[in-house]
Amino acid sequence: MAIQDTRVVLMELADVKVAPLLTDPADSEATYGEFVDLAGALSLQISPEMVTKTLYGDSTIMDNYSRTTSINITVTNSVISLSGLEVIIGGKVTKTGESLTEKVTYSMTGASATPGYFKIEGKWNYPSTDGTVKDAHVILYKCRVSEPPDFTINDSSGDFGDCSFTAVAVPTNKDGKWWDMILQAQATEIGAE
Repeated sequence: MAIQDTRVVLMELADVKVAPLLTDPADSEATYGEFVDLAGALSLQISPEMVTKTLYGDSTIMDNYSRTTSINITVTNSVISLSGLEVIIGGKVTKTGESLTEKVTYSMTGASATPGYFKIEGKWNYPSTDGTVKDAHVILYKCRVSEPPDFTINDSSGDFGDCSFTAVAVPTNKDGKWWDMILQAQATEIGAE
């Protein structure tokens, strides 16, 4: 059945993943590392920013100019992904020991504290009311964190904590690709291209 409607229902966020941007040359497509799951996704907010200029003259508005200048992304999760932190803000995840002595450590040093660019993709499973769209994906191709992840750890009498961060998306170098929203008649996983 063909997709009947291009209206998008924003319900049932199922997954959010990030992948480090490896290269973004002017003469070829951007390349990315492996996707890392940002487990426990609660929300993915996309907020385009615009500059607007109004031309006044002869006691009237003669013209109005608007242009998208950036896109802000805010992600909120119910758990922290250490590998996700590595992609989003830098740092390094290391594993040591075995079995009962195994330890996973996320560390940030001055040398690893500069965040790189990354790609972010979100998927939701209830994008249409007529059933012709099985899932939707939003992909932002070149992002950098602008507000690093903050999180709250509550005691046992409180609610579960959450973790959120904000990033800014900018166009890629070769083709100026900024973001896509894709509606699909067949559901796919993130990164299945």
